[in-house]
Amino acid sequence: MQRQFYDMFNKIKKFFSKKDKTNNNVAQVTFGVSEDDSVPTLDILIEDYSDETLDALAKILFTIQSPTCMLETLNVVIENLRANDQDKAAIALCMKLGTDFLTATPQTFINNLATQTQESQTEEPCIKPSDMLQ
Repeated sequence: MQRQFYDMFNKIKKFFSKKDKTNNNVAQVTFGVSEDDSVPTLDILIEDYSDETLDALAKILFTIQSPTCMLETLNVVIENLRANDQDKAAIALCMKLGTDFLTATPQTFINNLATQTQESQTEEPCIKPSDMLQ
């Protein structure tokens, strides 16, 4: 009995004395949403103000603004959801993103896009075939 208590105490001690994984990031950007607030928060950590750190932060910011960043992130999320047999959650996430995209996109942009698509279908060639025969 005393041995079991000692083993249990050592396990608990090891659990609480574990050091955090060493983090070698010189720059880090974290987005989060807390339970109490629906507005996303942004946390930026930089090691110092050196050129190396600012270059790393610039790389992160360029990655965030790239058109493929959201798609790559979404692919990783969906793959993980599906790997955990959460296909319904993956579909629900995609539906939410689609709905949010449509409601967040200004109606004028959608109308202009639709107009451009219709115009491109009715465009005439730059050189008409009848002009070539002359």
